[in-house]
Amino acid sequence: MPFNKRARIEIENQNDVVYIQYFYIDYELLPEPLSKDTLYFHATLAPGESN
Repeated sequence: MPFNKRARIEIENQNDVVYIQYFYIDYELLPEPLSKDTLYFHATLAPGESN
């Protein structure tokens, strides 16, 4: 699912214990803009809403 202009992923350790995380992000740059009828991904997760 494409993003319109950018994507941002933030990970915050709110604990006193050191946490090591590994992740891999695979992306593709397109040579031309997508068509106007392209659907985009929209998501937000705020603290306290995950359960």
